[in-house]
Amino acid sequence: KIRYRKDVENYVDIPILGEIPSREKTDTRKIVIEEGRRDSISEAFRILRSNVEFTRNTDQKSTSYLFLSLMEGSGKTFLTTNLAASLAMVNKKVILLDLDLRKGTLTHEFYSRKKPGFSNYLSGKLNDIEEIISHDVIAKGVDSILSGPLPPNPAELLSSNRLETIMNVLRERYEYILID
Repeated sequence: KIRYRKDVENYVDIPILGEIPSREKTDTRKIVIEEGRRDSISEAFRILRSNVEFTRNTDQKSTSYLFLSLMEGSGKTFLTTNLAASLAMVNKKVILLDLDLRKGTLTHEFYSRKKPGFSNYLSGKLNDIEEIISHDVIAKGVDSILSGPLPPNPAELLSSNRLETIMNVLRERYEYILID
């Protein structure tokens, strides 16, 4: 288990952009970052946002971040949604993508699997990207694309050319693309 920053630094030589403290067990909010709050978790997300902005390649119109974990329940969706909300607070153009077509944790937490999303677009059932972009549901200023209905062939859909097509469109529209 990783409990401290040193546990990571002892094994890898990569920059650490931030540390997010655990929240109180009684705190069930999905979005914990709020304008003007000075609690430790809000401050940690502001520091993370600043470090993400600092490492961004400004020669490119857009930067994509993919959040992965080997373990279920490790906080990827919590991290991506709150980072997206934090970036939107400073007027950054941000979109959050739920590309976990099998589980769709982001989709389950904020929406319904019945709402159109990536699986509809990647399978060719929808061609208009505007039909799958949701606005201001996760937080004000955050756009998102859900996973959509559970497809029978998620791996094949994710390896299709349509994923590259939609990503190219999103890179033109957004400064930050966060992939959960």
